[in-house]
Amino acid sequence: MEEAGQVSSEALSNIRTIAGLNKETFFVESYEHKLELPFISAIKKANIHGLCFGFSKCVLFMAYAASFRYGGHLVSSEGLLYTYVFRVILVVVMSGTAMGKASSFTPDYAKAK
Repeated sequence: MEEAGQVSSEALSNIRTIAGLNKETFFVESYEHKLELPFISAIKKANIHGLCFGFSKCVLFMAYAASFRYGGHLVSSEGLLYTYVFRVILVVVMSGTAMGKASSFTPDYAKAK
């Protein structure tokens, strides 16, 4: 990526010379060639990040599903009020989500001290 930036800054700083020598296509092709490897690695990383993001959302919805399933069981067999079930589910799942999001900032917090 750094090499592509060097090509673009060189081309922009010498734009009159490049236009005068009619070398625009050479610099465009050179810039595209320098971006091929970073593009391929970015595609691989994007697939991995997409899978991780999808898994994190899946865990959240599975927690909701398990909580509602167990809450429905408690309402039907134990006679628990459904309002209590909703309240507990929201507290447990939302607090777990908030703790997960807060723990992602822990390395930054340690650096700030």
